[in-house]
Amino acid sequence: MKKILFAVAALVAMASCATEDIVSSAAPEAIGFDSAFVDNSTRSNYDPSYTNDNLFTDFAAFAHVNGAELFNDKKVTGSGINGTWTYDGTQYWVKGAKYNFAAIAPKTVTGGGYWNNAVTSVNGDFSAITTEFDFRSTSATDLLYAEVENITGKASGNEKIGFSFRHLLSKVKFSFKNDYSTEAFSIKVYDVQIENAYIDGHVKVTNNATEWTASTASTNYCPILVGNVNVDGAAHTVASAFSYGTTLESHNECFLIPGAVPGGYEVTFKVDLLVGETLIDTYEHSAIVDFAPAPGMAYDINAVINHENIDPSTEQEAIEFTVTEIENWDQYTNVDATVMTSVATEAELKAAVAAGENVKLAADINLTAPLKYAPVTRATTINEFVIDLNGHDLIAATTDAVVIEGNANLTINGNGNVKAATNDASSANALWVKYGNVVINGGNYYVGADNALRNDCIYLGASAYKNDAANYPSSIVINGGTFETKVAENGQYWVLNVQDDFYRAGSTIVVNGGSFKNFDPANNLSEGANTNFLAAGKTSTQNAEGWYVVE
Repeated sequence: MKKILFAVAALVAMASCATEDIVSSAAPEAIGFDSAFVDNSTRSNYDPSYTNDNLFTDFAAFAHVNGAELFNDKKVTGSGINGTWTYDGTQYWVKGAKYNFAAIAPKTVTGGGYWNNAVTSVNGDFSAITTEFDFRSTSATDLLYAEVENITGKASGNEKIGFSFRHLLSKVKFSFKNDYSTEAFSIKVYDVQIENAYIDGHVKVTNNATEWTASTASTNYCPILVGNVNVDGAAHTVASAFSYGTTLESHNECFLIPGAVPGGYEVTFKVDLLVGETLIDTYEHSAIVDFAPAPGMAYDINAVINHENIDPSTEQEAIEFTVTEIENWDQYTNVDATVMTSVATEAELKAAVAAGENVKLAADINLTAPLKYAPVTRATTINEFVIDLNGHDLIAATTDAVVIEGNANLTINGNGNVKAATNDASSANALWVKYGNVVINGGNYYVGADNALRNDCIYLGASAYKNDAANYPSSIVINGGTFETKVAENGQYWVLNVQDDFYRAGSTIVVNGGSFKNFDPANNLSEGANTNFLAAGKTSTQNAEGWYVVE
């Protein structure tokens, strides 16, 4: 199993500092605005951030006086740092009154992104302002916020409101180092993409503390094409070849709604291997970068590519030199990324699993015998596996589909069908965990045909290991997917079930999400009346087609 080691480096905190101009005028004094911004440019060719040199032309102002709303989404226009910024409908300072101001920039958003539903409020002593609003990201739309709090109006000599804008999003770029240990080889990296970034989020800001929330529903994920890696000045549509010891960065920088995504950010990219200008081979990579980007932080996601990991399926044998050490980035956080082995046949699939590799289906696979993970063992090291259905099917016409027989942890990702006993088998399961742990993040699981006997779609435990159940509890965690068994027994569809000895010993099925046909995971008979498999805070609702949907 080949891995590319990623280091996620936080480059800069994109903070800002305020500047204020003091003006004198006859009472009553008009409330005026000034703006300030710190330029935090980085090295990529295209940085879509607003900076001192790339300043927005308008922002939306909000204000309260003694708790009463004074400005609500007021458009303020202007140009330049410490330049002239104006608005319609002039408001004035009142001596002794307490003012709180906030601003969102830009007011006018282009390119498909937007913010809306902004609501502001102040605390009881009028000393602080809180702002909440919704945001849709295009990955190329910057978002800034500023606040000035607890200002008391004067009879004269009131200063302009100097907004010090800060970034509410996270910014990322990618850097790849050619560590091939020989100058004969050069590489190109291109089509770098984050597959599962958040589209929509909600932000709450008060006293410069930023809190983001984003739905984890599958509809809230969107791919972000970062593009190609190239030298300064090269066209972003062309990837540059670079030699040993050289690090190149992605042409584009992009924005993320802050926060971790379940299972980590999936990053895909392609690598060309060249000798001179001759293309030797092309490799497609898929890696997981598990980190939680914070508001106002810029991240450089680093990867080192060499003969050990350029080919996801095998390690290339060195001709003359070997890599003995990778530069130690003590100040960064290293994130392991899982590289998947692509399989298209039953033989390839089972060989990869036997070799301890993570697999990604490249075609539908018909199983003549169950796909089994690990022999029964009491080894202290638990075998970790990942299978990505990748939109393809695992079909076992007369047998179980996937069976965990030993001390193994399995994670199942992606869309696709896992079917068992589709040809009238007497007893089979789509997934049978005899002993081990499984996390299901997606897929469609089905068992049974018209004349089949009762089958359990997902089954945990086995009588042969019941004496070990107390010392080695097992588990199945379901985060998403659909689950169905065709045949009922005494009116009960056994979609999820735990073997009795395992259930009494503490083994569990925990449901965080998914849809279940004719089976309510919150109230079923699997382990007696009113069995509830739902995680805390989750609910299930039945639709018109008989599916119980967990949210």
